[in-house]
Amino acid sequence: MNLLEFCEKFKISQKRAKAMHKQGVLLLDDAFPPMLVSVSATLRTGKPLSALQLCYLAENTSEALKLGKSAGKALEQLDDIGDTLGDRASIEIASLACDAAKQGENEALRALVAWIKSVLPCHDVGHAWIASRLLLALPEGTRQFDAPRITRALARCRALPDFAPFWRYEVLNKRNVTIYKKPLAPFDL
Repeated sequence: MNLLEFCEKFKISQKRAKAMHKQGVLLLDDAFPPMLVSVSATLRTGKPLSALQLCYLAENTSEALKLGKSAGKALEQLDDIGDTLGDRASIEIASLACDAAKQGENEALRALVAWIKSVLPCHDVGHAWIASRLLLALPEGTRQFDAPRITRALARCRALPDFAPFWRYEVLNKRNVTIYKKPLAPFDL
């Protein structure tokens, strides 16, 4: 029995079960990936998965089946962001995002905005849609450090006047959510 199965069966929090496992009171069959435990905890609270969690699931889709009842929710959120592996950014664009966050260089910001404008679909997408494509271009070991930088870089991109038509805020479930969308070109006959 793994950690998630144990917590679901005996209605014990994951935090308590981890503490029991650390002290040797609870012996589990297999080592459960920490990121999968994080995904499960996020899904239990009803929050959307972070870009980092979605990247993990995109690369390890079969791991989602270990989530039990929450597997459907995880796969649904993964489907919402589409083919992240096929549409991921180039390493140059991802590194520009990190530079734009650190120093706020105008050239890096403009290149990042140009890339976002070229890949944005004509329907509403969230922050994770863009961030996951940028994170997947980076090596797996550095993603946890670069995720906050990408968030800052996207905030700086939103401050640019020429990027204003491509994003808006909405309130969903009492939370402000940033929505990105490519504006439709005017149709004139």
